[in-house]
Amino acid sequence: MSASESNAAGETTGERLAGPAPGPLAFLSGLFPIAPNAACQGPDSVTSEDGYDLAIVEFDDQGVFHDRGQQDALLAKLKERAGKDTIVLAFVHGWKHNAADDDGNLIAFKAVLKQAAADEKAAGARVLGVYIGWRGASLKGGLLSNITFWDRKQAAFRVGLGSVRELFGRLRQFRHSQAERGSASSLILVGHGFGGLVVYQAAAQSLIEAATTPSGEIVPSFADLILLVNPAFEAVRYLPVHSLVEQHGPGSYAPDQQPFFVAITSETDWATGLAFPLGAAMSLLQEETANVKERQGLTHTVGHVPWMQTHLVSAGAKVERTQFAEGNPFWIAKATRDVINGHDDIANPVLLDFVRELLSGHIGLAVSRKKAAKAAATAAAKVLAPIAVAKSVVAVEESPVPVVVAAAKLPAPVEAAPKAAAPKPAAPKFAAPKPAAKPEAAAKPAAAKPAAKPEAAAKPAAAKPAAKPKAEPAAAAVKKPAVKKATPVTK
Repeated sequence: MSASESNAAGETTGERLAGPAPGPLAFLSGLFPIAPNAACQGPDSVTSEDGYDLAIVEFDDQGVFHDRGQQDALLAKLKERAGKDTIVLAFVHGWKHNAADDDGNLIAFKAVLKQAAADEKAAGARVLGVYIGWRGASLKGGLLSNITFWDRKQAAFRVGLGSVRELFGRLRQFRHSQAERGSASSLILVGHGFGGLVVYQAAAQSLIEAATTPSGEIVPSFADLILLVNPAFEAVRYLPVHSLVEQHGPGSYAPDQQPFFVAITSETDWATGLAFPLGAAMSLLQEETANVKERQGLTHTVGHVPWMQTHLVSAGAKVERTQFAEGNPFWIAKATRDVINGHDDIANPVLLDFVRELLSGHIGLAVSRKKAAKAAATAAAKVLAPIAVAKSVVAVEESPVPVVVAAAKLPAPVEAAPKAAAPKPAAPKFAAPKPAAKPEAAAKPAAAKPAAKPEAAAKPAAAKPAAKPKAEPAAAAVKKPAVKKATPVTK
């Protein structure tokens, strides 16, 4: 992005750097190689190489998109993948890194994507990598970059509360829509170092809600897997989730519950094991704690607090549960040097095997759901097909019936009136002959008694028009038999 290009706020890079910079900063910039608060990539940052797609989205020191066009390019790629099996792997880098092409974390991430694409090729899934960049390197190299610990830690905290939550939300929407379409897709969020702080801050509320899931139910997940490698944030931030995990005893989790939050720390990580406690020591002078656990959690990361540890990962990606209930989906794991050697060994083959093993359960479930959805759709089609055919046949057979009935009913009253007029002149038969009353008693006894009073009222009117008034009661009296007699006529 050149100095003439503008960001989402309409400012050019040059204006943003020159405008707010105070005098002392301008003075220090002449002495120290300060990295600008600017994007390293252009707006159209989606590329396709070596069997995978890569999108780069960057955020400034306040957690706002450097250029929203980067996210738009990613969303366009997601739209292309709608309904197709896709593995979305999002990575947030850590301290002393950014989204420059020559950054070590970006190079390592591309290597991981290439390997993942080779693994998923046989299954037919496409790998989409999302590299999330921020100003983790505010000074360009050298020992002086170590003094940026506190400054960059606060920047990571702001980024985690900023627009990255929108980005994660859109990735989650894609995940849900893929599941609804029956696609075997997965979403993996990875954070390294201070990048782990970014991911945790963005997902913390969802993690706490997930930890409150009643016993025996599948714990809902923010993503299929949240993986924090050598995370650099205070363990006290994780205490709300940890306290909920402690409440679950044996048998609390569903049998097919998969781990979805894994924070793994190397036993040889000096950055979080030594540097972090020294850098966080000032917190003890500024913040109050209620007990020993809070005090320890304030100066140590989650990977260096023994009473939080749930698993041990050793050579050969061997996993051993150390404490807490079986099936617990919240893992705080310690890794030997065979798995992760130091702080930046994020592309260690053993670590990748461990991650692959974690994902196999989620991907297996996704594939099973896809097969089950197809089987259910096929079974439903077989059941519904005869019903649909039967309905169409019935519709064809029944469609003329209303027409015939209507045709039978319409002429019936017209024909009934003249036919009723012929027998009705012998009205005395209804009143006089008792023998005639007996044969008609089956058809007209109920009508004879109640009809006598209405006819008495109708006779005055009948005296004037004689034939027409009697046509109405005659039609009413003859209507039921007339339909029966008219049926053969219509046929």
